[in-house]
Amino acid sequence: MISFILIALYYSMFIYRHFLTSDMIAIADFIIFISLFTFSIIYNFKLLRRHSKRLLNDIKINIKSIIIYSIITAIIYFVATFIIGYFMQSFVITKEAVQDSDLTRVFINLLIWAPITEELLFRSLLNKDIKNKQLLIVLSSILFAGVHVIGNGFNLITLINFIPYFIIGMYLGFLYRKTNNIVINIIMHLLINIIGVVMILTMV
Repeated sequence: MISFILIALYYSMFIYRHFLTSDMIAIADFIIFISLFTFSIIYNFKLLRRHSKRLLNDIKINIKSIIIYSIITAIIYFVATFIIGYFMQSFVITKEAVQDSDLTRVFINLLIWAPITEELLFRSLLNKDIKNKQLLIVLSSILFAGVHVIGNGFNLITLINFIPYFIIGMYLGFLYRKTNNIVINIIMHLLINIIGVVMILTMV
């Protein structure tokens, strides 16, 4: 149940924007970001520690697996973003979002906050509340994609933007089901964000 409460809190960020001033929005965003990050880690602390130890116990084998997953992740990202995204004018991470924001905040959000919080929230916590694994992957992918596009309103562009996020969400869901290691998911999510930022900034 806690997963749905935290996800609802995440979605609330796109509701109060219609009622608050810009200064109040910044404060509210900060509170919610810290709350989601803190509670996600608290509720998953034992899981994170257990999965980290398991990953380090046989580091040689796991490094090989991470390399393979990294290649697959890069391919999935390319398919989801630069085939679907490019031709439909949709990008998982837009150049404007990176350039128009404070780089320190972008770094913290994309490379620290999002990989950890979103994987713990949409993969691990939901996994505790939904026992049907197929339903879990589909629902978590819908919620994951929705929270990234809902700020654009309900229109065709939002639907188009939904597609690459949903594909990535499905991949991350299947990855967690296969590895049963949330740390690997966090690493792959981090890789996706790194690739996205680098590719967008280097595009002509």
